[in-house]
Amino acid sequence: MPANDISFNLMDRPWIPVTMTDGSFLQLSIKEAFAQANEIRSIDGDIPLQRFALCRLLLAIIYGTFGHLRGSGITDWKTLFNDGVETRNACDALMDYCDYYRNRFDLFDDTAPFYQVAGLHTAKNEVSGLERLVLDVPNG
Repeated sequence: MPANDISFNLMDRPWIPVTMTDGSFLQLSIKEAFAQANEIRSIDGDIPLQRFALCRLLLAIIYGTFGHLRGSGITDWKTLFNDGVETRNACDALMDYCDYYRNRFDLFDDTAPFYQVAGLHTAKNEVSGLERLVLDVPNG
């Protein structure tokens, strides 16, 4: 755990908004999203761009896990897609990948926060909020 004792690891903590096949709305962690993939109707978000980004993140993990299929034909990828998490080997491989790279997915890690730069500040040692970075956050 980080020295500041604050942790939010995207692999384990629910944060991905989804609609399940039974119509319920949940938030799932990355690992839960893979484990329950057959029960998810849609990945949600406030705007379409968020849904796209979440799908791309999950797809990147799938590519990382099954990178050995890159040189394979379309048939191998179709088999993986059709079998999905029903295949225990596929689910186990995804969970192993997630566990192996878990340390890279903590938002508040002191040295390597997920998709951020630790200690980022201006030359005057000032820190800005998200409104400077996220397009759909109001800024004055």
